[in-house]
Amino acid sequence: MSQVQEQEFEHRIRRLMRKHDRLSRGVVHKVGPDGLITAHPRRRVSLLPPVRAIVLVLAVGLLFKAYLLFALGSATYEARLKTLASGSVFEQAGAVIMQPDPASEWIAGQMALYLP
Repeated sequence: MSQVQEQEFEHRIRRLMRKHDRLSRGVVHKVGPDGLITAHPRRRVSLLPPVRAIVLVLAVGLLFKAYLLFALGSATYEARLKTLASGSVFEQAGAVIMQPDPASEWIAGQMALYLP
């Protein structure tokens, strides 16, 4: 066998071994449009949400807080936070979360530079 053929053969063997390992953990049979039945590895479902989704939610929340700080102004924003802090337990939790932090203040400052 030539060197190229040997490398292709080893690549195919590794691919088949990976598929065999995945199939050994669970299999789902599917019928294709041509009537051929094929075995596919069962997908594992994670119980925890993906990290990307958590980071996205946090980023959107930070941008929302920065936009409110920019649109209302810091004095009005603080007055509304005081009103929120004097409410129910959920409103008090919201007031704690919506406290201006250095990141949201910086983003609001950048918005002030670029937005009318």
